Amino acid sequence: MRAQMPTRQPARQTTQSRTPAPAFGGSTGWRRHKSELQVIFEQHEERNQHLHAMFLGWQPSSNFFELLARQGISEEFARESIDEFVLYWVNKDRRETSWDQKFLGWVKREWVKKQTRDGREQRQAQQQTGFNHENSRRDTRENRKRVTQAIMDIKDTDW
Repeated sequence: MRAQMPTRQPARQTTQSRTPAPAFGGSTGWRRHKSELQVIFEQHEERNQHLHAMFLGWQPSSNFFELLARQGISEEFARESIDEFVLYWVNKDRRETSWDQKFLGWVKREWVKKQTRDGREQRQAQQQTGFNHENSRRDTRENRKRVTQAIMDIKDTDW
């Protein structure tokens, strides 16, 4: 018969020498990263929290008039444009973070239109009064004749 070999039993470890069990995700579980789409949705929602709609009693902030002075536009002109601006946007159901910026663009466009209109009216008034430089063409012809005569004079050596 064969002799049996004694089997070795692994030494028992005490609980004090055991390492802690691995923590897979800890107490909060696995950390899931947000997808790009979730990040975009969250940014959009955060931005929507800061938007507000136009209302009938809206007035621009004091900062607006400081910006307006830098543009060379009178405060009186801007104040006259407020009602038209509010009436335009109140029915559009639009939300903005700052209506001042929108209003500044509005006032700039209206200012350019006013300057153009005023210039056109001035030109029309000048044409109606006859101050349209009627003699300018005749003066130019006379100047050309004088220059031509001076060039054609070969004997003139006082240059």
